Amino acid sequence: MGPEERYIAMTLDGRRTNPGDAVVPIMVEQSPGHLKIVGTGTYITRYGLFITASHVLDEMLNDRGEVTRRGFIAHLAGDTECHFRPIRCIH
Repeated sequence: MGPEERYIAMTLDGRRTNPGDAVVPIMVEQSPGHLKIVGTGTYITRYGLFITASHVLDEMLNDRGEVTRRGFIAHLAGDTECHFRPIRCIH
């Protein structure tokens, strides 16, 4: 087995995954029911933990770092479904 075969990202059912599948849009709520894409994030755990650039999350914060707008991450579920998961915590 060569080095390129040792470290392969796999799905939970054992299939090879495409690294691009982990990149997902991040949105903020402009007004009730109206979302705006402000950037992208990358899942780093299967439990919803993701990373993104700090300027993406700045859209949700005021000058004191307090959350002033609701944020969501789009969770793609297969080829036909998309779930909007609320961002609960920012660090």
